[in-house]
Amino acid sequence: MEKFFIVTEAAEIHKDYFAWKENNARVRDFVRSFFEEFGIKSQQYVALTDSISIKAEEPDLTTHAKVLVQSPHYHDFRKFRANSKIGKEWLRRLKESSLPIHSKPRPSMYAKLWQGRFRERIFDHNGKLYCQLIADFSITSPEGWEEIKGSEFMAAVEDATRET
Repeated sequence: MEKFFIVTEAAEIHKDYFAWKENNARVRDFVRSFFEEFGIKSQQYVALTDSISIKAEEPDLTTHAKVLVQSPHYHDFRKFRANSKIGKEWLRRLKESSLPIHSKPRPSMYAKLWQGRFRERIFDHNGKLYCQLIADFSITSPEGWEEIKGSEFMAAVEDATRET
């Protein structure tokens, strides 16, 4: 079963999504400043409260080889060693800044899809929050989720993709 939604302000995930988006922008600025100071060129990273990882590509592979863990995790991302200057400084500065790092809200949790196989997608465009759920079972619409046609959802996807 596949369903498409516009998520309204009446839904809890709406507030959580936009709070995450604001937090994500602050984290991105924090990471950019940190990377600039340490000469890290990667534009792809995973920032967590206990570590920072980068997409393992040149020139960072050469420049930071001694402080990156040897084996990549998740799609060629490699962590900075926790005992390295960069690893320690990441933890210190993050703690000092009191900047939390939030995870992107998972629509499946709000729609109570806790078992079986499912896929999800959520994004905002032109002031609206769009969501797609695909599951091997029946999906009920949570409060504040207005079901829309797939064609309307895909038009929003295409429009958003053109703008990026």
